[in-house]
Amino acid sequence: VPPGIESLLPADAGLRLVLVANIRPIKRIQDAIHALARLRESSPDCVLCIVGDGSQDELRALCAGLGLSGHVRFLGPRTDVHALLPAFDVGLLCSESEGFSNTLIEYLQAGLAVVCSDVGGNPEIIEHGVTGLLYPAGDTEVLATNLRRLLADPAMREKLGQAGRECVRARFSIAQMVERYQHIYTGITGVA
Repeated sequence: VPPGIESLLPADAGLRLVLVANIRPIKRIQDAIHALARLRESSPDCVLCIVGDGSQDELRALCAGLGLSGHVRFLGPRTDVHALLPAFDVGLLCSESEGFSNTLIEYLQAGLAVVCSDVGGNPEIIEHGVTGLLYPAGDTEVLATNLRRLLADPAMREKLGQAGRECVRARFSIAQMVERYQHIYTGITGVA
């Protein structure tokens, strides 16, 4: 874990959440902030870190309006995301549209429990209740409910994280991808 990250994530934080995405409307980062506000009703010590490039002004204003300024940290663009992720409990992705998300793969590799919107390629990567929890995009109440479940059940977080690591090894490793491409190539050319 990069030096100094511990100061952003108090050891007694109820749940340490991370959202890695460039700050753009399609990423619906405000949904994570609204869900955190709901989550704080029962657990006031949760922390959300947002990693990504883009203007933070509107999100910072939303945090201030919801009384979350001390609970949402903006880390900006980073080149050490892979090293940063193990410091967190849950990886979030709130997009209203998504292709095949590298962010989700990185969360799984780090062993994080994942909560993400049920859009685009997300359900191809995340199996609800097995490698993470899905929710309808834009439904901050269901998002908050999923986060409450993970807050209340550390064993579930661990189980999802372990299943996610295994999923990445089995389905998304370089070796698996090469094997699949070779299978396709052999099917097309007939040359083994």
